Amino acid sequence: MAGPKPTETPGLIWRKLPSGKRVPMWRAPKAAIKAGFSVKTWNLSECPPDELPARCQRIWAEAMAFLGEKPTAYDGTVRSLMELYQLHKDSPYRHLKPSTLRPYDTYISKIILAYGSRRIDRITGLDVLRWNEDWRGAEQHLAAAGMATAVLKAALSFGQLCGYADCKQLREILSVLHVPNPKPREQAPTAFEVRRAMVAAIELGQPSVAFCYALQFETAARQYDIAGQWVPLNDPSISSICHKSLKWIGPTWAAINADMTLTLTPSKTERTTGRRIHINLTLLPLVMEALTAIPLEARQGPLVVDSRSGKPFLPNCFAAFWAKVRRSAGLPKALWNRDLRAGALTEGGMAGASADDRAKLAGHSGPKMTREVYDRDVLVSANRVAELRKKFRKGGE
Repeated sequence: MAGPKPTETPGLIWRKLPSGKRVPMWRAPKAAIKAGFSVKTWNLSECPPDELPARCQRIWAEAMAFLGEKPTAYDGTVRSLMELYQLHKDSPYRHLKPSTLRPYDTYISKIILAYGSRRIDRITGLDVLRWNEDWRGAEQHLAAAGMATAVLKAALSFGQLCGYADCKQLREILSVLHVPNPKPREQAPTAFEVRRAMVAAIELGQPSVAFCYALQFETAARQYDIAGQWVPLNDPSISSICHKSLKWIGPTWAAINADMTLTLTPSKTERTTGRRIHINLTLLPLVMEALTAIPLEARQGPLVVDSRSGKPFLPNCFAAFWAKVRRSAGLPKALWNRDLRAGALTEGGMAGASADDRAKLAGHSGPKMTREVYDRDVLVSANRVAELRKKFRKGGE
């Protein structure tokens, strides 16, 4: 089967290794390198072949934006709309978090490849319904189809903001489009199940991962707010930990003070309100238990590291290890790591914690008050939730 066309993978080159193997590389345009663009080359050997177009298009768009190049003039086609959405300096795409960029780039690429030449003023709601069917596929991947549709809507919304009548018309049509949605997830692990996962992680030689699971569950934090995440080198975040064209950002042991209070700024609020959460770790039984497996001298640098390298887990490796832990612990195959957050909030509700306290523990928006008052209130709220959950567990023993 023929590979992607050069126009679909701007900047892609193939480099031959001494072994004779050819590996894909992305190379920045000379003008961008000369102007100081931070990513000169990018080794794409670990990138799945079907994701090459999306990776190349995204980093190429960043290089063009760095040069101040204006997006391709909108000509009424889907391709030009997607390029406008990715390149325009005022596009909300430019403010997407690194964890969100990957799926957006993937589906933008797929939309361009499949429908790039279609004129927006000739697309109907029935067309998009058929596209949604194609995105779902025979196996009914409802989440994937929903994401693709959401990306299309986001691009159309920006086109509408730019004053293009055809984008406005199609976006309004899609506002009444009804497509199948995935069922809400029902998995919410209990403290007993989380402890089994912790024990399995320790037995598999990854004590800091057990610590991560405990923190996720006890603090209701998102996975990447504890384990961190890898972002492109040109991301404004400061980091000294790099791997190829990526750098790591996330919490370190410095986030835990002498009183064992953990302070985190959830990534969901980092670029908006900057709101922080504070949790007294001594009130969290699973966290304190997990800490016993981590020597004092090892408590430095990132909170969660791969014990084989001493560095944060590389992309996709953390998820692969969760699958191994799940099998070892005998947990349901349908249980995802991110379900630990749902388990935390569910247990808090069953224990009698108020919705307001649980919202504050989760870092959700709360009443309007100054940052200082809010932060002290968050610590009190987190303590109340922790105490109630401890009593709830004791009652079930």
